[in-house]
Amino acid sequence: MFEGYIKGKKIKRKLSSEDLYSASDDNSNQFSREIYFKKENTTMRPKDWKSLKNNHNKKALNKKLRDSGWFNDNKINEPNILNFLDLVSLGTVCDVVPLVGLNRAIVKQGLKVLKKRSNLGLKTLYDLCKIESQPSTYDLGFKLGPRINAGGRVGKSSHGVELLLSNDPSSAYQIALDLEKFNKERQTIEFILIQKIENEVKKLDNQPVLLLDGENWHEGVIGIVASRIKDKYNKPTTYK
Repeated sequence: MFEGYIKGKKIKRKLSSEDLYSASDDNSNQFSREIYFKKENTTMRPKDWKSLKNNHNKKALNKKLRDSGWFNDNKINEPNILNFLDLVSLGTVCDVVPLVGLNRAIVKQGLKVLKKRSNLGLKTLYDLCKIESQPSTYDLGFKLGPRINAGGRVGKSSHGVELLLSNDPSSAYQIALDLEKFNKERQTIEFILIQKIENEVKKLDNQPVLLLDGENWHEGVIGIVASRIKDKYNKPTTYK
């Protein structure tokens, strides 16, 4: 429920997904200081933001734990959820979520958090990738993401989580090195498999759908290969 002022008029009504259409504020480090209200065709003023934020977060887990005294009872410092937006932005980009509306705002702020290099695992992988410029969605989707996923594709699936949770520099560095090695291995396997499948696809050039199978196709990369074949030939592609 939002209760506040829009275009000088006080309103009270339920929020819809259309209301939270976009959120950004280049001059603020705070997340989503401005919200676009589609129905009223206006952007919410920053002074109205507190009203929306307080109402919109009533059922948030962090607030519920705080109100119930859980943090104090367990002697745990309450986390600042905004500090984890680097991880949220990483997952958003790597899951190929459309970067519109709130997703775009989340990723934008997440890149700012990533630049601070507060997560040891991401910082270590960031340095290993030799990213020297302002982090971008390209870095998330084509540098950091593939390396974190490589463990689950051709190596040890727990490596990605262990890296992101690590507080030990030497351990984080070793895991990052392993992921780098796994990613190169993934790239080699993928390249060889694509070349092999390309030869088969040429025989099916007149078919409306590509159905492919073969022996010893690596389960960790076959999905990526099928996607690349689909994009190249613009045909539904499946494998078994």
